[in-house]
Amino acid sequence: TGEALAAGAHAFTWNGRDDAGAMVPRGTYRTVVTATDGTYSATQKATAVADAFRIAVSDSTPGRRQRITVTATSAEKLDRTPRLRVYQPGIAAWSVTMRKIDTRVYRITVTLKSSKTGTLKLRVSAIDDGGRAQASYRYLPLH
Repeated sequence: TGEALAAGAHAFTWNGRDDAGAMVPRGTYRTVVTATDGTYSATQKATAVADAFRIAVSDSTPGRRQRITVTATSAEKLDRTPRLRVYQPGIAAWSVTMRKIDTRVYRITVTLKSSKTGTLKLRVSAIDDGGRAQASYRYLPLH
């Protein structure tokens, strides 16, 4: 904000909205904080990802026919349980319904099918409580 603050620890939370209150477009945003006492300065940088879901996978380099667990954390309240759609090279995409684990956290364990090597694409999608379709993707190398 550029405002001066008293010495000590401070915490900031960003709600994914711009100065006018509108949701920002999906993407990675960077924040830079500089503290100074007039003589010495320290700068800290951090990034925040604005997306519908944060997708975590139990193995970042899965193999064909391997079991993986996919956890999706929703950025907002959902009207429906999310679905995971799995795209493997050389075969038709397939999907499963995820299970609710906690508030806005969903998980499913799947066994990847026999396919070609290449890129595994995971798509988590759902309808939010405003009736809008939301989706996020995660891409992983498949061996």
